[in-house]
Parts: sequence; structure tokens; C-alpha cells
Amino acid sequence: MKIKLILPLVIFILQSCAQGVSTGTNYIIGKKGAIIRKNYQGFSHLTAKISNSATSIFNFASVSKVFTGFVMASIMEKNDALKDVPLIKIVPELSSIKTFSKITLEQLLFHTAGLPDYTVLCDKTDSLQIGDRDLINWLLKNPTLEHMPGEKFNYSNTHYALLGI
Repeated sequence: MKIKLILPLVIFILQSCAQGVSTGTNYIIGKKGAIIRKNYQGFSHLTAKISNSATSIFNFASVSKVFTGFVMASIMEKNDALKDVPLIKIVPELSSIKTFSKITLEQLLFHTAGLPDYTVLCDKTDSLQIGDRDLINWLLKNPTLEHMPGEKFNYSNTHYALLGI
């Protein structure tokens, strides 16, 4: 029954790859614990021309935000005190930046922390992955906030990347 729901998505993805709309895809379809179809096509890194394979590593980016947000909201709902936990308690490497000490987990969750968006770093590097250490180092070199924590909403990928650490 569920295969009927997934099949149109698989067809769309394959057509997108064939039309050059997508750089590639990996997928596995299983039934009762057994793999019934798998496919790896296109590139896991287009510039470097690295082909997709069973061992390709992908940055989940926006897909992981749903899980991160849900988990953090659930945890904070059960323990209200966690809302006020400062970022520097989770990422102590950032404690040298005074304004970062005012940022709370709740502000990260609701995009009110004021941190700049790290995706500008992606534009300046041809790296396969930007890891936690890269993000922390970038923040240390670019400590300017877009606004004071809690002041206003400003969507930033950096907020959820830090919640995921």
C-alpha cells in the first residue's frame, strides 16, 4: 500500500536527474527488511565529479531541521528551564564572544538569536562538507550579530546547525 505513495516520488526524482534538474540521487526501497530496489546515480559532488555510490555522504541540510526542531521543542516542552540555557554552555568554544553569551537555546530554535547565516561560507569554499568545527571557527572570525538576541525574527541556517551540535 505504501509503495503507491512512494513510487511517484521516485519517478519524479529519476526524471529530474534525467532532465538535468538534479545532480543525482541515491535511494533504497525496502520491504519487510529486504532491499527490493536500490539506485545510485549522478554526483555527490558536482564540481569534483564524484559519483554517487552506496557510501556517498550527503549534507542533510534542511531535511534535518524538521527533526532538530521537533526534538528540541519536545525537550523544551518537558523541561522549561532548557529554554534559557545559553549557547555557550553547549558550545563553550564560543564563550570568548561576549554577545554570544546572551544567546539561548530557545532563541536558536525560534530564529531570534541574531546570528548571521553560515551559508555564505558555502559560497566561498569548494569543500565537500562544512563541519561543526568549520562553523565554530567561522563564527569566531565573524562574531557580528545581525541584531541583538531576542530582538526580532531572522531566519538563519546557523541557528539549527548549532542546535544540532
